[in-house]
Amino acid sequence: FPYPTLFRFPDILVTWAVQMGRAMATYQKMGVDVIPYPCKYIAGKGRTEIEDIIPSLSALGTWYYYIKELVGYAVYSFKKK
Repeated sequence: FPYPTLFRFPDILVTWAVQMGRAMATYQKMGVDVIPYPCKYIAGKGRTEIEDIIPSLSALGTWYYYIKELVGYAVYSFKKK
């Protein structure tokens, strides 16, 4: 790093909560220690109702992020350093 240790601040990793695990693994693989700061949590409304199990476009959008992260984990696991 171009700055002396005296003026070195911790690196903060800001990303969506769903992407934090993969992002942390990527930085750790590079040997960079970061402080995680997740944002944009995808969470339910607390109570499960009958409408929650019926397929909808909003549910498909949430699954998109989950599947994207699974594919990302798979790709990173096969990549060499």
